[in-house]
Amino acid sequence: MVYLFGPDGNIVHSARLICADEERAKQRAQQLAETNRVELWQLTRKIASYRSRAN
Repeated sequence: MVYLFGPDGNIVHSARLICADEERAKQRAQQLAETNRVELWQLTRKIASYRSRAN
């Protein structure tokens, strides 16, 4: 799952990513960090967090 956070720190969107492997999932999640902070999770395991590139 990937979670996008708004400026107030609340989740504004979530989506399931279907990727061949964890590295590809990280690349996709990082692409989503254009305007929002993004976190990538696999069930209860946090895989990565990316800061918004807009800030």
